[in-house]
Amino acid sequence: MAVARVNDDLGGILGRPVVLELKADPFIAERKPLEQVVKATLALAEEIVAQRDLLAVIGHTGSDSAITASAVYDRNEVLYLSTHATETSLSNHDLDTVFALVPNNATNAQMLAQYAHLNGLKRFVLLSDKSEYARESTNFFIEAVTHSGGEIVYRSHLGDDKRSIGQVLLYILDNSGFGPSDFDAFFVVTSDSLETARFIRQSRALGLKSPILGMEYIYSDSMVDAAGKDAMVDVVGVSLFDAEPASDDAREFAADYTVNYDRPPDVEAALGYDSVMLAYDAVARKGNVNGLELADTIKLARYNDPFVGVTGPLLFDTKGAIVDTNAYIVRHDGSDFHTVKSFSIPLSDDIVPRVGRR
Repeated sequence: MAVARVNDDLGGILGRPVVLELKADPFIAERKPLEQVVKATLALAEEIVAQRDLLAVIGHTGSDSAITASAVYDRNEVLYLSTHATETSLSNHDLDTVFALVPNNATNAQMLAQYAHLNGLKRFVLLSDKSEYARESTNFFIEAVTHSGGEIVYRSHLGDDKRSIGQVLLYILDNSGFGPSDFDAFFVVTSDSLETARFIRQSRALGLKSPILGMEYIYSDSMVDAAGKDAMVDVVGVSLFDAEPASDDAREFAADYTVNYDRPPDVEAALGYDSVMLAYDAVARKGNVNGLELADTIKLARYNDPFVGVTGPLLFDTKGAIVDTNAYIVRHDGSDFHTVKSFSIPLSDDIVPRVGRR
């Protein structure tokens, strides 16, 4: 939709049409050795930067691939807009052309913990795989929950070959130490979104109706399709895109998307759209397609004429991390996701644990 708008309504990029070329990210799962992910990602990134007339790279579906590829893009002075990576290290490497369009794991986990606190959810069962993404997310969540007086009743792993989701759920139901009445909510995070979807589906089938809190990947069409709408009731995630769009541009985008795809947009759709428009805006401001100069233009826009997309202001600090914007807690009601809480980024001091200021 964004490429069509740039080409049909805005005259292209400096008078030339934009072409969208899709590349498949290497499959990433906990059980795939990290060295294989790195090797495949490096090969893909080198293939991408070798293309003529490359304007920008948008995407990579996880932090492992995004962090690996970001060094290649920066070394080749290619504008890289990361729409999925949330690990804090992406924007800690001082790479000039790299931008994180989504809040990091610390911010997302702290928002979820604050939402839980405000809604009386104090006792949690934590389930995660053994990926760095899950480890970082759960550590930040525990830190924030305990900061506000909550507690972790039980913690276990998903995605473990030695223990299935069914076995984890049966333990939660049958153990003598605690039961479903002894916790208020689940916090679930895995590097494989289908693993989370399987947990949602199986837990609901066994009658466990407690809210399920998860990270940014929860708010996606693929999650709803994999888990089923009925199972998604009281599933809660975080999002940079307001499920109830407030601005005229966001409402128009949501309406057009719904007409085109017969469903409302999720955060991935909104960020994909905004990424293309952000690249177009940077070229329009600067008048050329040099990656380093476009990156500087994007960062400086924060101080004079901010770019505002359908997700809201896309403003970045000197390291390329998103700042000065809003993020949202979204909850599924069995039909659709709805926004139930908004936060300003960066978070206020009463939300962020002192030991979590990173």
